[in-house]
Amino acid sequence: TSLRPPIAVFKDGWKIEIGGKTYDHLGDWTKSADSDIRYFSGRAVYRNTFSLSDVPASDRALYLGRVAGGLARVLVNGRDCGVAWCYPFRVKVPAALLKKGRNDLEIQVVNTWKNRLIGECLLPESERKTRTCFELSEGPRNDILMEIGRVWWAKGYCAEDALDVCGLCGPVELR
Repeated sequence: TSLRPPIAVFKDGWKIEIGGKTYDHLGDWTKSADSDIRYFSGRAVYRNTFSLSDVPASDRALYLGRVAGGLARVLVNGRDCGVAWCYPFRVKVPAALLKKGRNDLEIQVVNTWKNRLIGECLLPESERKTRTCFELSEGPRNDILMEIGRVWWAKGYCAEDALDVCGLCGPVELR
């Protein structure tokens, strides 16, 4: 089957809250010049609005494009539409949630701890924000697994480890 044409495309107009900061565009957090965003771990909230001239007669799907490094919870007009956690990163939007005129979209994106732990390696211990049982060290590639008996343990991270791409990268479309 072919995809329905989009009834709303979200390119601009984003208001994003991440780690106590705000910005306005989709993309990979690890590309940010701001280290608080580049090494962020937790939940970022993306908000946008759209207008409909008519309410659709049937349910629609919100396609999130790429959600890197985590999962996304979608709310339309304050109502939960579910969580997208794997490709193709889409959720069903019941027609009953949509209204003529202004509609509000909120997408909560959560990533893993890895980037924050790598960021911690760059800070003196007195400035670190996170405490963990993982080892943080100055050595190269410290994130390898080691075997103790029959159990595998992660040794931790270092500043040279690669960051995981994170964030809502889009494109976001309501179809």
